[in-house]
Amino acid sequence: MKEAKRKLWWVAAIIMLVAVFGFTACDTTPDTPDAPAVDGTTTPPTPTPEPTPTPEVVLPPEVTDAGTALDELFALQAQFPRIADHPGTPIQGGDFHMSIGIDSVFGLFNTHLTTDTLQGGFATRLTPTLLPWWDSGGVKLGPDGHVAPVWVEASIENRTLTYHWVPGVQIFWQDGVELTLNDLKFAYEFISHPYYTGVRWGASNGTIFVVGAQDFKEGNVDYISGLQLSEDERTLVVHFEEFSPSLMFGLLSHPLPRHHLAHIPMTEQEAHPNNRENMIGFGPFILDIVDPSAPILVMAANENYWRGRPYLDRLVWSPVDGEFGAQAMRDGHFDLMGFRLSDWPFHYDTNNVSFLGQIGNGQGPLLHFVLGEMVWDPDAGRNYIVARDDEHPITDPVVRRAIGYAVDRLAIDVNFNQGFGRPATSIFSPFNGMPWIDPHDPGLSIFDLDKANQLLDEAGYVMGPDGFRLDLNGNPFQINFGLWHNANNEIIFAMHQQNLADIGLNFQLWNDSWTDWNVLSDYIQSVHGINPNAQYRNTDLHMLQMSWSHGANPNPNWLWGNDEAFNFSRWNYGPAQNALDRLNSEQAWDPDFFDQAMFDFGRAFMEDIPAITASWSVGLTQVNRRVLNYNIMRGGNIEGETLFWHLVAVSSPTAYVHQ
Repeated sequence: MKEAKRKLWWVAAIIMLVAVFGFTACDTTPDTPDAPAVDGTTTPPTPTPEPTPTPEVVLPPEVTDAGTALDELFALQAQFPRIADHPGTPIQGGDFHMSIGIDSVFGLFNTHLTTDTLQGGFATRLTPTLLPWWDSGGVKLGPDGHVAPVWVEASIENRTLTYHWVPGVQIFWQDGVELTLNDLKFAYEFISHPYYTGVRWGASNGTIFVVGAQDFKEGNVDYISGLQLSEDERTLVVHFEEFSPSLMFGLLSHPLPRHHLAHIPMTEQEAHPNNRENMIGFGPFILDIVDPSAPILVMAANENYWRGRPYLDRLVWSPVDGEFGAQAMRDGHFDLMGFRLSDWPFHYDTNNVSFLGQIGNGQGPLLHFVLGEMVWDPDAGRNYIVARDDEHPITDPVVRRAIGYAVDRLAIDVNFNQGFGRPATSIFSPFNGMPWIDPHDPGLSIFDLDKANQLLDEAGYVMGPDGFRLDLNGNPFQINFGLWHNANNEIIFAMHQQNLADIGLNFQLWNDSWTDWNVLSDYIQSVHGINPNAQYRNTDLHMLQMSWSHGANPNPNWLWGNDEAFNFSRWNYGPAQNALDRLNSEQAWDPDFFDQAMFDFGRAFMEDIPAITASWSVGLTQVNRRVLNYNIMRGGNIEGETLFWHLVAVSSPTAYVHQ
């Protein structure tokens, strides 16, 4: 049965790539991080509230297997809608209020330079995808059944993808310059530039496999031979050295305005105003007010948006402390906000909002082990990882496995996720990796201090006189953890510290202090111009907390490849990389071959333990009851080829408040 399900999944995936039906997009994550506070709102009439669903939360004493955990989460997800199906008639105009965290940092709006979900969500509003996408992720091939401005045809035999501009469609950048496929060609050239400072160059989107891109990256030529643009700039043919199925999920589809950016030296792009407060777009909303110091961000309706002017006048983001976010929604200060699960017992009865829920596309925060550093090789034009060689016990997978057993992730789920989460049993996510999750394997999800102590004892890590273990040379050591400060992290760090003390490991904050998230992020991304002076292969940073959001592509190369910037553990393990290389090969079109490579990667991950998986959870989004045409369905936030924000509307001039 399990084998049959995998085959059915792959057949469905292949059908998606050759059929044409329905509407979707590649960025469907609700843009709802923690937070703001908007003054001056008035209290409108409140509609008769509908009952808010109260989930039946199951809290097992331990996670016994993936199958049980996933069954419970899918049952919980089914108790929440994913569409804000509110009654009412759209009104023209109005401000739509959303929140950002008080510590949020934004201001970079180039889709190919952003490195986090918040900034990426802002950037893709300005420069949306040009292509139609299936709800489950892959690009939709063929010219029919969609209203996207560009369609794609693929030739596996010729290793080509061809972008075709739909006849009769005309789109302009907000400054009046016409958008063409020359701007998409520029995106390929931008990412492949020798001095590009972003993280998009690699296997995940196929840029590294474009014919001639490597020569361009190394500075040997001044053009990419595999990019062929027609004279009318309405057809772009891309030739690839390798043509794997992952291209169907990661194909470049966000253009960049050549006329706005090409004159800027690449080393200055990230800091240049044209990528920040002066970034131009062609989406339904364009930049109006950018004040990262507040932080406040306002986007105004694009009066010349090619699909028609949006209903709303402005999208407004302003800050709120996560501690008060749920109350701010209750008071009608915001229209849309992600819901902090720890607030559920206190705000489940809020009747001026709808709670939308689904198993999230994130898997985090993961506990990454720092196993090396990323180095840029200018001669080869690519990154590579150098493993740490300081003999710190963190380099021993036995120690990492013991830490996995000693961290009580179920207690964290119970205390902070209120039963909406379960410790992940696999590095694969139910969002895009269900066929490769072994339903009978608990992984490291079970809290077992006895097992952890046994592993360390057998490996020879004896206890010292202070109650902490010594390394294999008989020397004391500690494990330093990079973590930023907030109220939840204070408690979580204390829980981790106590759990690890119970197995004799001295666990401390890196530099004996909380680390600013942006400092930690820059430190980890110390490669190729981002932070070129940081060398941390043998640093005293041993673990850090980071998380990510999964896209539709199940191929884990973009997270764990040995040349990928998002490989935060800086992990390069032969058996794992062998599996990843196979997933990027043309043989991966064979579903059996793909399956085996995925299983081999999962097995290698659990052998070497570069990170401790965190939680699978049902995430909640709050939507004020005046909001129309909003949903969180995967691919449902779409009208054709682009983000759906031109269709979002409100039925009342002001937000409803809780009664």
